[in-house]
Amino acid sequence: MTNPDLLGDRREQPVPGPDHATPDAVPELRQAASLAPGAAPGQTPGGYGTPPMPAQRVPPPEAVAKRRWYLRAWFIVPVTLVVVAATALSVLFALPKTITVRGHVVDQTRPGLAVAAAIVTADGKTITTGATGAFTMSDVPQDATLQVTAPAYAARTVSASTQQMAISLIPIPVKVTVTSAMTGAPLAAAISAAPGAPVPYTIASDGTARLYRAAPGETLTVAARGYRLARAAVAADRTLAVALEPTVPTVWQQITNWASRGQYTKIVDWVLRPAIGYTFIRPTAPEQGQLNKLRDPQYELYYTERDIAGTSAWVEITIDKTGGSLDLRGTAQAYLGHVTSTTIAGQPAWHGGPDSHGAYGTLVNPGVIDLEVYGNSIAQTDRIMTDILQPLSGNSQTTAA
Repeated sequence: MTNPDLLGDRREQPVPGPDHATPDAVPELRQAASLAPGAAPGQTPGGYGTPPMPAQRVPPPEAVAKRRWYLRAWFIVPVTLVVVAATALSVLFALPKTITVRGHVVDQTRPGLAVAAAIVTADGKTITTGATGAFTMSDVPQDATLQVTAPAYAARTVSASTQQMAISLIPIPVKVTVTSAMTGAPLAAAISAAPGAPVPYTIASDGTARLYRAAPGETLTVAARGYRLARAAVAADRTLAVALEPTVPTVWQQITNWASRGQYTKIVDWVLRPAIGYTFIRPTAPEQGQLNKLRDPQYELYYTERDIAGTSAWVEITIDKTGGSLDLRGTAQAYLGHVTSTTIAGQPAWHGGPDSHGAYGTLVNPGVIDLEVYGNSIAQTDRIMTDILQPLSGNSQTTAA
């Protein structure tokens, strides 16, 4: 048990209410509880009022300015704009930057001439220009470079642009040489134009020229007066070397010129040139000396023989002083006995045999040349004669009488 006496004055005392005030109650408490707001001590209010609320504390103006400057418009608006701009830029730079490239590829030496079939490459994309040289390429990085190539032109690299582009390429020249297959001399000639060129190119009298707008592998046509038309391809090293075959009138004109100058071996070499498909064996100098003694000085300027390698046949050639001076039929009969007339490569001919040695022969007299082929059969001699006469007549037909 707790001793109540030990509690002493710590025991709770009852608090008197307003109606139970004791004489010992502190008068100020009663007075304070009954005072109305604004009443002075000693006044008797008409009733009990609500105790007054403490007044709100308002900081001084300078304190407000120091604490809320970051909320002012002069700070918030610029900061907001900076943030928005930075966000927009980050988005802009994150997007791919591509453009559409449009333009034409033209010849630098002739700006009005379009370069067709030019290849334009950029960022792994490739497009080929059409007949007008135009091209359009989309989704090209704006900082990309365009590689432009064309078969007959030097390649070029340019920067991509959103503006209409005019890309000019420099044509690479092709060195052309044209000569006579008969004389080896240079010829003045004309060559068909490369694509896009309006006129043929003319090759100078020295047979050389620089041809533009022609690519390696391209086939061109070369023409010269008195010579057969030829088609030749441009070589990989960008050269075009053409030896033109003479027409029949040109052949005989040249043979006549050689004969008048005493250049008989040139006539023989041309008539028996390897191009006809045979190998003719030249006589040695002593052998040719003996053959010269067999010619008839009254009618003949030169006489020689050529054995044909790999066969039993041979060819005899005589250069006459004037054309048609040889009695062809009489000569054939004298050598071969029984002969008949025929036509070989457009030329009248006589063939027959065998002679006393068992040889057969075919004889022709085109112009100032007497040609005689001997072998082991008429079929053999006619065939060889046809091959020899082909370049001299342009007609390979053989017709027996």
